[in-house]
Amino acid sequence: MLNFSLELGFGWPGVAVDAGCYLCQSTGMKGYVYILASARNGTLYTGVTRDLAGRLYEHQNELTPGFTSKYGVKTLVWFEEHDLLTTAITREKTIKNGRGSGS
Repeated sequence: MLNFSLELGFGWPGVAVDAGCYLCQSTGMKGYVYILASARNGTLYTGVTRDLAGRLYEHQNELTPGFTSKYGVKTLVWFEEHDLLTTAITREKTIKNGRGSGS
């Protein structure tokens, strides 16, 4: 697992995603958990995706209406890569529930 962290003093909020992807488990699709910010000490967004670069492009260019485009959340401040998308979803839920390190 690749782990990259850029510490900017942000907390651990989260936005839930739908779990339960059998195809993701059986095909070994990688997954990424990521946190975006609007500004230092600003609004945060936690998400999960199979394509980090593509998803960031969508957020930064406001191609998908929703939370990130409404609040201007566009800057990647942290991400983790996981071997399975389902593992990334579990990690996102752990972060969302305030147990950032998984402990």
